[in-house]
Amino acid sequence: MDNPGLFAAWVMILLLMPGPTNTLLATSGATVGFQRSTPLLLGEMAGYTLSILLIEFVLGPALSGAHPTAAILRGAAGAYLLLLSVKLWRTPFQLARAVISMRQVFVTTLLNPKALVFALVIIPFGSPNAALYCSAFAAIVPAVGTMWIVAGNLLGRHIHPGRAKFLPKAASIVLAAMSATLIGSSLFTPQG
Repeated sequence: MDNPGLFAAWVMILLLMPGPTNTLLATSGATVGFQRSTPLLLGEMAGYTLSILLIEFVLGPALSGAHPTAAILRGAAGAYLLLLSVKLWRTPFQLARAVISMRQVFVTTLLNPKALVFALVIIPFGSPNAALYCSAFAAIVPAVGTMWIVAGNLLGRHIHPGRAKFLPKAASIVLAAMSATLIGSSLFTPQG
């Protein structure tokens, strides 16, 4: 996709879609606020960078078609999200204010299926302008991540304090649903 406008649009659209990383960013914004959540953007950027590079240069050939490697990666991502979901569910709200760490955002993003789309479809690594596309990606990721933190922060500020304790539970349910989707697709997608 060697078209800067189309590239930026697709990156924005994919990053704006709800997903596991965005769920964590919004939950953190809601529970601990904007300022304490912004360091999580480093975990997001590091996770996407490492994942995309591994997919493009190490796993790319194995992921073409319906190779079992893709199903294994989806299953691993689903299992991790399930563990994170259980942890969020079990954490009392008072402790939930510090439960989302940079490491959790990094690992969640590292396993995020969106990285597959970025690496194999959206980022034109074969283009002579690949470095510029990668730089643009590196600028868009934290901008959109910030939007998710702000959205979560606004929700956290405007929700009744008695109901705020349910935010980590709601995030847990969202992560569990994403986990079920990933695990299901890894088990029930035909392999070639």
